[in-house]
Order: sequence, then C-alpha cells, then structure tokens
Amino acid sequence: MWLITRKMMRRDLGMMVPAGIAIVIGTLFIAMTFLFGNTMDVSMRRMVTSDAAQANYAIVPKDDDQTDLKTVKDLRTKELAAVPGVRAIRSNTNFLVDVRAGKTKSEGVVAIPLADPALMPVKLVRGSWPKADDQVVLPEPAAARLKLSPGDKLNLNLSSYMLDQSQGSKTDGGPGADQVPGRLVSKSLTMSGVSSDQGGMYDNWGGAIVLTPKTIDALMGAAGLGDMGNLPADIVYLRLSGQGDDLDGSLASLRKLLPSGYSLEDRHSLEDRLVRNAVGGQQNFMTTFFLTFGILAMFVAATVIANTFQVMVARQRRHLALLRTIGARKGQIRASVLMRSGILGALASLVGVGGAIGIMALLGAAKVHMNSLYFQLRLTPAVFLVPLTFGIIVTVLASLGASRAATGVSPLEALRPADLLENSRAGRARLATSLLLMLTGAAMVAWSLWRVWLDVRGRTGEASAGGSEVVLGLAVMGSGLAFIGILLSANRWIPFLLKTLGSLVSRIGPSSTIAVANISRNRSRVAATGAALLIGVTLISTLATGAASAKQTMDGILDEHYSVDVQISADGLDQKALDAIRRIDGVADAELVPQYAATIRSGGEQGAGMTIFALNGKQIDGVLNTKVGSDLHGQGTVLLPAGLMDSHQDFHNGGSLGLNLLSPTRGDVDDGPASAAQEQTQTRMERSMTGLSAPFRGIEASPFYGLADPSSLEGVHPQTTQIWARTKGSPTVSVLLDEVRNALAGYSAVSVKGGLAEKQQWEQTVDTLLLIMVALLAVAVVIALIGVANTLSLSVMERRRESATLRAIGMTRKQIRRSLAVESGLIALSAALSGMVLGLLFGWIGAYVVFAARGSVAFPIPWSTGGVILLVALLAAVLASVLPARRANRTPPVVVLAEE
Repeated sequence: MWLITRKMMRRDLGMMVPAGIAIVIGTLFIAMTFLFGNTMDVSMRRMVTSDAAQANYAIVPKDDDQTDLKTVKDLRTKELAAVPGVRAIRSNTNFLVDVRAGKTKSEGVVAIPLADPALMPVKLVRGSWPKADDQVVLPEPAAARLKLSPGDKLNLNLSSYMLDQSQGSKTDGGPGADQVPGRLVSKSLTMSGVSSDQGGMYDNWGGAIVLTPKTIDALMGAAGLGDMGNLPADIVYLRLSGQGDDLDGSLASLRKLLPSGYSLEDRHSLEDRLVRNAVGGQQNFMTTFFLTFGILAMFVAATVIANTFQVMVARQRRHLALLRTIGARKGQIRASVLMRSGILGALASLVGVGGAIGIMALLGAAKVHMNSLYFQLRLTPAVFLVPLTFGIIVTVLASLGASRAATGVSPLEALRPADLLENSRAGRARLATSLLLMLTGAAMVAWSLWRVWLDVRGRTGEASAGGSEVVLGLAVMGSGLAFIGILLSANRWIPFLLKTLGSLVSRIGPSSTIAVANISRNRSRVAATGAALLIGVTLISTLATGAASAKQTMDGILDEHYSVDVQISADGLDQKALDAIRRIDGVADAELVPQYAATIRSGGEQGAGMTIFALNGKQIDGVLNTKVGSDLHGQGTVLLPAGLMDSHQDFHNGGSLGLNLLSPTRGDVDDGPASAAQEQTQTRMERSMTGLSAPFRGIEASPFYGLADPSSLEGVHPQTTQIWARTKGSPTVSVLLDEVRNALAGYSAVSVKGGLAEKQQWEQTVDTLLLIMVALLAVAVVIALIGVANTLSLSVMERRRESATLRAIGMTRKQIRRSLAVESGLIALSAALSGMVLGLLFGWIGAYVVFAARGSVAFPIPWSTGGVILLVALLAAVLASVLPARRANRTPPVVVLAEE
C-alpha cells in the first residue's frame, strides 16, 4: 500500500496543496497564539516588577492590603545584608525633594537611595552613578527642565511634605543664598548622571532622583527626621547567590530575620502575585485571554482542515472505488488514506510551527515593540507539541471520516455520480447528531453563563477557587459543539436559505437559472462550500466582536480602577489655584475637594479611620473617570468603593454607617489656610449616613474612604482641601506634572498623585492586546480565505464534466463563468450573514465569561467590520470560483468528457 499511497500523493499533489495550506495556516495560527501569549506574559511580568530590577528574592507583606507600614529600620536591612549569600539588597523606600538650578526649580520630585546597580529600579542613560556623597543622578524630565548636564551644580533639599512630618520643625528666618525659598536646609550637589524610568513606576513624580544613603542621612538629620532608617518601606529586594544547600541556608537565615507579617518570596512567585493583583482579579486574565484564542484557533483550524480534506477525498471517490474493483480491501484503502493524511499533516504542521517561530524570531531580532510589549522568542513545549499534535490528529480524523464515506458503499455505487448517491442516503442520523450537539452545546453555554452570573453577584466562590478556567473552558467547548452541530445540519438549512435568496435572482437570465438549479440539485456540495465560508466568517466576526467588547469593557474597568487622574495636595489651595489648574492644556475638568477625617462608629470596621471627600453628583461625574454621580442620593448618603465592600464584610450596601467626624478648631484665628505647624484641636461630631456601593477606586487616602455630598457635612470643618483633575487625551505625565507645579508655584507643600501614569500604562497594554488581536484577526482572514478558496476550487474542479456538458449543449464559457459566480455569490451571502450573527453571539458570550467578574461588560455591534466582512466574503467567493472555472473552460468539452 505504500507504493500505491506514494503514487496517489504524486498524482493528487495539486489537490493536496490546498489541504496542506489549510494545515500550515491553522498550525501557524495556533503556534503564534502561544508565542504571543508567552511574549505578553514576559512583558507583563517585566512591567509589574520593574521596581524589582534583577532581584531574585523579595521580602514582602503577607497581606497585600496591610496598612501597618514599616520603616527601613523595622525591616532590618543591615542584618539582612550580613546574611551569607546576599550579594545585594535594596529597600523599597522613597521621599520627596525639591531641586533648584539658578532661578529654575522642580518641586516634589521623588528620590531613592543608591544601591547595587543590578537592583536599581531606574536605568542610567548618561554619566555615572553617584560615587561620592556630594553627587546626584537626576531623571531625564528634571534634567531637561532644569537644563542640567553631568558635572553641573544644583541645590537640593527635602520638600515641605517631608519637613511637615518633623514634629516641632520651624522655619527660622529667611532662606540663605544657597537655599530654595521656604526650605530649612539645602545641600549643594554635583550632577553625575541622568536616569530613565524602566517601568513607569515614577512617572507620577517625573522620574526618580538617586542619592547616596549618607546624603539622605544628612538631609533627614538636618530636618529633625533622624536618618534614612526612619523612611517608610514596604518591600526589601534581594539578590542571592549560591545553589543547593548554600542557597537553602541563606533562605533559612533570612526567614529568621523577617518582621511580623512579612514573607520571603522568590521572583516567580512575586511576579505571579503582582500580575494577579494588577488587574484586580483572582486569575491572570491575560492567560485566560490567550487560552481562549488558543482554543478558538484550534477549533477553527480543525473545521477548515476537516472540511477541505473531506472535499478532497470525496473528489477521489472514483479512484478509490477503482482500487476496490481490482481487489483492494476497505481496510487497505483506509490505511492508504490515513497514511497520506498523516504524512501531509506532519509535514504541513512542521512548516506551520517553523513559520511561527521564524516570524517571532524576526520580530525579536528587529527589536519590534508596541508600547510596553517587546516581542521576543520564548519557546515552551506547548509551542511545538500542541500544533503538531493538533495538525496530525485533525488531518487523520478528517481523512478517516471522508474515506469512510467513500468506502461505505459498493464499488459500483461509488463509480456513479455523487448526485445520484445523495438521495439514497438517509440523513436522519446526521440530523439527530446535529440536534444533540446543538442542544448539548447550548446547555453548556447556558450553565457557564449562569455560573458567571452567580459569581458576579457573590453567590458562589467558583472563580476564587480556580474554577473560572473550567467555566471558560465549558463555555468555549459548548460554543464549539453548538457550532459543529450547526455545520452538520448545513445540508438542510443552507439550501433552504439559498432557495429563498435564489428566488430573487433566478429569473434574471439563463446563467442565474442554472446557478439556482445547481444549488437546489446538489445540497451536499452547496453545504460543504457554504460551511467553509461560514467557518471563516464566524471566526472573523467572533474576533471582531470580542475585540470591540474587550476595548470598551477594559476602558470601563480602567476608569473604575483609576478613578482620579490627578490628585493635588498643597497648603491653602483655593479658587485661584483651581483656575490655574483648569487652564493647563490636557485638563478636562478640575474641582476643589474638601477632605474630612472620621472614625467608624458602627456599620463598618469599628474604630478604623476613614477619609470623606465632599463632592456633589455633578462634580463627581466631572472629575472622576467613572460616572457614579447619580448613585449619590443627596444628603445623608456616602459612596463607598465597591471593592471595599467586597473585601470587608462589616460594610453593607444600603446599610447605616455611623461616623465620628473630626472637625478641626484652629488655635490661630487667621482666616487663611492653616499650616501643619499651627496648633489645632479636633472636635468630634457624630453623623449617621447610608453607605452605598459604587464602582470607583484608586484614590490616594486612608484604607477606608468615601464620597459624600457637601450638604451632609455642614457644620464640620475640613482637614484640608485638595484639587482633583480629570485629563483629556493622553498627556505626557511628566510634562503635565511640571505644568501643575508651575501653576502652583506660589503654594507650599505641593504633592501631585493620582492614577494617571498607571492608567496610561495599562491603556497601552490594552491597546497592545488589541493590536495582537488585529494580527490574529488578519491570520483568521487568511484561514477563512484559504478554506473558501480550497472548497470552491475543488467544487469547481469536481464539476468539470457538468460544465463540459453545459458547453456541449450550447452555453458559452462566459455564461458558465457567470453561472458559477452567481452561485458562489449566493452561497457567500447566505454563509456570511449567518456567520456574522453566530460570531456576534459567540463574541458576546466570550466577552461576558472573561470580563463579567471585573466590571460592566459592553456588548457592541461592530457594523463597519460587518460590512467589510460581507464585502470581502463576496469577493473571495466569486474569485475562488471564477479563476478555477477559467482553467476548466480552457479544456475542450470532448476531452473533459472523455477523461471522465
């Protein structure tokens, strides 16, 4: 049989090429999905752990929401550094400083201590790290603003925010010649280098200044703040050496020195936790995202390959029957077909995997990147095993089904035209299987949606228990089963749909009449052709709908996660300051926000501190990215972040919240704003409010905070007043911060925070995801076109005898081509419309399952994409049928009829 198999492969090489192309594209799609997922995973890990630099271990709080902030001294960094095997150590601490060069100054810039270069969260781009205590490294934005280069002199001092932490600190006399105005102590330093932020962590402060620990000690001591050991710190990054017993010994020694509530994590565990926490969920939605596309890719490619191979083997029915008439057994015929399909599947799969690896390697070598995503070749077993296994198995299964259909009848019947065989086979088993698959798939999808619905409402712990992947898998599997059922019944509903459409064009001319008659006469052929296009259009429509839904949903999630873009604190902020902020280019709206302090008396975590911000509903909608102003029901209500209520059982949506509001009574009768140095007492005032859950978070405040209408706080003096601003467009964070500081140059203790930098970083990640989705969509288009072209081309080739007969009775070549074009156009129209509807439903289902637990899911209808899909499908179908028909028409009818 090997000899026969080899000869048939040579003879049918032209027919095997289309099937091989479908396998190559399908396996390439799957391999690229895994490679894209690996690249995204590496980029995500690099982004969320940029502060860790090259650390391989970290000492971190056990509870991510831990509010008991430690200091550098509490974390025992000196003792940790003395442990054998510790090559480098850095505590994650920072403080704010002001810098002046000549008449230009930059206030509120974050500074970090110098450590081993391998652990520095910023990258040195010019010059050198500080080698002496009178040297400093400036971030690029600050160096550009101050017009400084390595070797230039500058003055630096602690910012007022830091000085105000010093008990009893007073400003005696005016500033000296070497001091920034209004500051207590200034130090003259030499700029040794320029740094850049590696992961956007310090964008809110315009980068990070690097100082030696001794310089920090001097600044802290002069301000009465002790030394660097008193700075707050939350994480200690370590770089350990050694292996085996040496490494285990170092880890055991480090664990003995851990402060209460802290644990020692390796780099991989740290990355896993930070990636998980970064998206605010219990699972890595990036993995889920690409897992969904991996499953979808395998399913779609499987259906395209199966459909193409079935048409190819059906075309060989007569040759297989002839082999049986000369003595070949059914088993031998099947073995020959399986051997051919196995060889074809293996070779084509290797080409597809090799092509995917080559593409990713070229992208990595060219250092191509999109925002924070840097393409790089990261090989895992799944990149090789999954596409290869899939390609071989699917090809063999597809050929097995087709060969069974071809050898299931006697050789004499197989030699008869396929049209005559069609009506002799009852399709009841196929219809029953189709209905069973559709009902089973629909039930699986319905169950998955129901579980997600319950999880969103907090009635089940399925997602938190790791079952969300199971729910997603069942939803995808159910959609796949339902779609297979729809494909199996295509020989019933596609001809019916085409008959309806055909009645509109059947009377236009003889070509249209023949086209409609062909559709009605050969339902199996029409169904196979329509199914090929249905597969492609459904895939494209699903991806397009998923992309649109993902974009709108993720935008909403980011708006909720980072509700306030810019949060400004300073002494004595007033209407003049607000007007200055509103005039800044890139600011869409801004408001003065009084800040109140309170303790929880009842209805929450009793005795805990709470911050209340006073805004009415209109102001909330103006300065917050998420529109929750309508949730504030006037006086007596306070909006609480939904995440706060979810994580603390003491809070109840709609429940009564008893507060003890602290109203400062100034000892100084001056009407102006009080500084931190002014003596003041706190008067306690009891209020009861209704706590309402609302989708917002990310506000810089105490662990518990809320938004209340100013009328609910009448008679209570605010602790301070902030300015909140919402931006428009995508302003450069460092430029915006400098403009804010310039606008508030007359105010002291200016501090600018907010979620703008993090939000922009995540928006770039989402945009990158969508670009990857567009790339996958482009591959999906190729898969669809290959499937359509293969099936239509083989269908036209199968009808060479039919076309020759029509030409023999008087039809011209032009009429035959027109007839095939009309037939293909009708098939394309019906399949495209059906695929667009199915893709819309599948895309909505996938978006809901993936994103429902994270926020409000958008269900868009991509009309423009649908129009493009319809146009491309029609053009592809017509071209795929007309071009083979031209080749077939070149052969004289007598020759074709003699061959057949």
